[in-house]
Amino acid sequence: MITALLLTTYVVINIYTAVQTDFWLRRCFHSYHSRVKRIVFYIVYVLLALLPVSGAYLPDDQLKTQLAAAGNLWLGFYIYFTGFLLIAQILRLLIRLASRGKCSGLPRHWAWVALPLMVFLTVSLNFYGILNAQDIYTTNYKATINKDAGNVKHMRVVLVADFHLGSNSDPSLYRSLVGKINAQKPDLVLVGGDIFNSTYNSLKDPQIYSEILSGIKSRYGVYAVYGNHDVEETLFGGFAITDSSHSYRNPKVTAFLKDCGFKILDDRTVSIAGGNVILAGRRDGEKAGDGTAERAGIQSLILGKDTTKPVFVLEHEPMDFANIYDAGADFVFSGHTHDGQIFPGNLVVRFLSQNPYGVRVIDGVTTLTTSGVGYYGPPMRIGTHSEIAVVDFTFKLTIRKGN
Repeated sequence: MITALLLTTYVVINIYTAVQTDFWLRRCFHSYHSRVKRIVFYIVYVLLALLPVSGAYLPDDQLKTQLAAAGNLWLGFYIYFTGFLLIAQILRLLIRLASRGKCSGLPRHWAWVALPLMVFLTVSLNFYGILNAQDIYTTNYKATINKDAGNVKHMRVVLVADFHLGSNSDPSLYRSLVGKINAQKPDLVLVGGDIFNSTYNSLKDPQIYSEILSGIKSRYGVYAVYGNHDVEETLFGGFAITDSSHSYRNPKVTAFLKDCGFKILDDRTVSIAGGNVILAGRRDGEKAGDGTAERAGIQSLILGKDTTKPVFVLEHEPMDFANIYDAGADFVFSGHTHDGQIFPGNLVVRFLSQNPYGVRVIDGVTTLTTSGVGYYGPPMRIGTHSEIAVVDFTFKLTIRKGN
């Protein structure tokens, strides 16, 4: 059902984009009215539009990976160019209404300005978005937890998430990431899931990435959870079109994370900092990696632990906050949202998630959602940034005396 809806929507919007582009080409160039040239245009357009489809449905091989990468680039262009075409059509309609039908829209001689302008703006946005996605910001927060952590009075935690390693990945981004993490001299590093982009095999030379990521330095180690994309499934434009009952974890993903030196918390709880801080890592609530969405309740993960000490929860998707608070947790680290990744997604995501980005207190528990480092679908960020989130914690038990 979802697959049919996605493909139908994609086809309908592409028909609109192709027809509108054809209209503007005819307005701009008299020579384009040639039937042969118009046929060539539609053939080229269809081939471009088929790139994401080919990247999704061809058998796994190097060609599929390359087509998927090219398809993601095409999607970035297609999204914004279609948006500009829609704006242009609305302007034409408004001009026609304002002139009470006397004017059919933008004057013909404006077409040679409008079409190049739309192409220029689209290409410029795409270049900016691609470059912006490679620029990793450092976002700093401070938090105080009113609990005793023994001789640990302060702790610096770095949260990263959403690498989405795959066909559009570049080792240079992760070299920069490791350098920025290590520059913070963290006590603890947390990786909030979606390390892969729904398939292990699309990542070229995975050993290069594991060698880079194994360079992360932290006093208490690097802990990771899986995300909903850390399974094998088919993606179309960044959206999964494989039924979740067929979404399984590739054992090579687990081996890769171990090569990186990441300690995997798959519904597991550990004590860190000499036993003074509790860290619970949850299985993804959407795709557990075994064809189900089954995972342990947060209460069972923390049951029997000393919740008079600070309790951290690493949860890929920012959700289930009321239960997490009831279990005795103090701070939740999440990713998943990308903060919407590209405009207007950064506006839409505000309505889809309890905490789309940053620090919020929800249902009694403090939550942090990072925008992540990587990307899915178009390899760009517009209106958002790649980041590492750095939280400086102070643990201080304050006893309030009654009157």
